Amino acid sequence: MSDHLSEEESKALWQKIMSEVGTLPSLPEIVSKLIKELENKDTNPEALEKIIINDSSLSAKVLRIANSAYYGQSRQIDTISKAIVLMGMNTIRNLALTLASSNALNRSFDGYGLEKGQLFTHSLATAVGAGFIARNIKSDDQEKVFLAGLLHDIGKILLSPYLKKYIEVIKKIVFDEDKPFNKAEKEVFGFNHCDLGAELAIRWELPQLIVDSNKYHHDPSECKNENSKIIEYVHIADHISYLSKFGLGIDGNNYKILFETFEKYKIDDERKAKLIENVTKDTNELFKSMVVV
Repeated sequence: MSDHLSEEESKALWQKIMSEVGTLPSLPEIVSKLIKELENKDTNPEALEKIIINDSSLSAKVLRIANSAYYGQSRQIDTISKAIVLMGMNTIRNLALTLASSNALNRSFDGYGLEKGQLFTHSLATAVGAGFIARNIKSDDQEKVFLAGLLHDIGKILLSPYLKKYIEVIKKIVFDEDKPFNKAEKEVFGFNHCDLGAELAIRWELPQLIVDSNKYHHDPSECKNENSKIIEYVHIADHISYLSKFGLGIDGNNYKILFETFEKYKIDDERKAKLIENVTKDTNELFKSMVVV
């Protein structure tokens, strides 16, 4: 076995992986509808309520979690409209997006050494962390950061089955040559989970923000469009999620950290420790409150 795929082998594997996209558990239609409402500047609580109540299973789950200890509401929430009024559109939409996306993320991904639920909790923690950062700096992008964090690693869904064969080669590159895991993936395959995630986002017809959050979350300085700030939040939150020990797997401690991004948002050691504490607490409590199937 060659340590690296040739250009022809790389192209053939890419095409093979893309041909398998249709067999994946895709994001349900309701995710697309929720995302469209997120991008609609004229959206309103009634439109969000209509989307959620049209899916009785999702509606029931949202209400159950809205009444859980995590949210600690003092009064019973028995309708989606009441949940939106009491908790806000952004919270309910993010909750619905998380639940609706869980089927694609809440599985084992053996290539990355991730047991069932670990990629989901890592993604959830990244979303939670990105939200903390956006709120702390009073960003104008607070509504979009959760989604960017939640779906930033969907490329792992595609690459995981092919990692086992080359994992020792990749680990050797990482440790002997001191290269980040995503760079080692690219050296071996000719592409990495970031490239695959971006392409999957395109094929699932997700917004450019999700394409960019997959493509650039390990290298936010390479994102040159209006999404660059959000990708920086996701980069920081991705690292915080790993420090909080969510979804470490084989690769978790082996990515380059852009410390200048932390400095840009004045996240020193004290603020980083506080972020880890908050992300760990909120992610564990939110995940515990969910019935993920």
